[in-house]
Amino acid sequence: MPFQAMPVRDKRLSDLVVFEGFEPSVGYNRRDINITPPAASAPVKLGTIVFRAKSTDEAAPFAVVAAVGDIALTNEYAVVLGDHYGYQTSFVPAAIAAGKFNAVAYTSGPMKIKEYLPKQIHSALNATQFAALAQALEKQGIVVVDHVIV
Repeated sequence: MPFQAMPVRDKRLSDLVVFEGFEPSVGYNRRDINITPPAASAPVKLGTIVFRAKSTDEAAPFAVVAAVGDIALTNEYAVVLGDHYGYQTSFVPAAIAAGKFNAVAYTSGPMKIKEYLPKQIHSALNATQFAALAQALEKQGIVVVDHVIV
């Protein structure tokens, strides 16, 4: 049988996550969240970083980090990994409804993620601004690494 190229159709979770500090089935690092649907039904992609003002309200919605003004130590951040059902490479968040969540995200560590996907998604941020965002994530235990040694 001749060799046939197999195109990679989707991103894998391993394209984002290097290390999850607890057994993934425990779900310690993940949480159901609400994301304010982006304008014009733009999809949210795997690795998108979202933020909200620090809050004890579990249902308070997050928004996609779009500008340097969204980066502050008074905010909390999450790294999106899928819709409310689980892992998705891209999805349009459902409208926010009482008692329901529309996404799943990594909200705390210990964990390490690769910078490749978030850097692509948040390309409007320059290197210094992205480094500040990575530092804010690190304060929550989510370390953003620029390279992976195997």
